[in-house]
Amino acid sequence: SQRGMTLVEVLIVLAIIGILANVAYPQLDSALWKSRAAVVIADYRLFEGAVVDYMSVHGVYPPNASVANPDGEFAAYMPPGFRWIKPRPWVYAYVWENWENKGHGRRLNIGYGFSLKQPDEKLVWAIEQLYDGRFEPTVYQKYTFVMQDHPNPQ
Repeated sequence: SQRGMTLVEVLIVLAIIGILANVAYPQLDSALWKSRAAVVIADYRLFEGAVVDYMSVHGVYPPNASVANPDGEFAAYMPPGFRWIKPRPWVYAYVWENWENKGHGRRLNIGYGFSLKQPDEKLVWAIEQLYDGRFEPTVYQKYTFVMQDHPNPQ
């Protein structure tokens, strides 16, 4: 009556665990990126509500806003606890852009949008899988949720 496992049995168990890990990893990675994309889309929806509230009071879209320029009248409409920069491990930033007076806004047919600065390619892929509106590459390594087309496109 032997106790324990032979070396062959241990190697077989390790091989089975390795195969299962190889099968499960792509699914887990995809789920991770889709969860991050869901957070970005949820932030956009909150931000979109703040823009609508601002417009209902002022009759115009808010001015540009970002982590570099978070204050002003528009800050009062922002969701409580909204962060322009997401902390590690994600590290990306949001920017509200009024493209109406920018040449590239006219060229891209974007009037107003909520941009994501320097997103990871996998995050962009996941957002494109989950979001059914306009989410497009723009300028300076940004992708933008387009809220309204440019009033005078080229």
